[in-house]
Amino acid sequence: MQYESLAADLKVWLQQSIDQGYDRAVIEKSMRASGYQPKFARRAIELALARHEAASNDTDGPRLETAATLPAAAADESFDDRAGIGT
Repeated sequence: MQYESLAADLKVWLQQSIDQGYDRAVIEKSMRASGYQPKFARRAIELALARHEAASNDTDGPRLETAATLPAAAADESFDDRAGIGT
């Protein structure tokens, strides 16, 4: 799974949560409560944290706008753990 493949509203929400200083476990718990699969949630958070770290080292990099609520998982959201990619 690539960061770019995440839904735009999920990327915005992840960025907001990271910017506000929420712990990885809190973000994952919120994602799981919204219907995301645990492995998908963990991987999405890893990718977002890596992206956030890279952006914080690049002051000229683009910033995502913020969102008020976490988008619900899509009904067809799946994660193929064998391949390590979202399908």
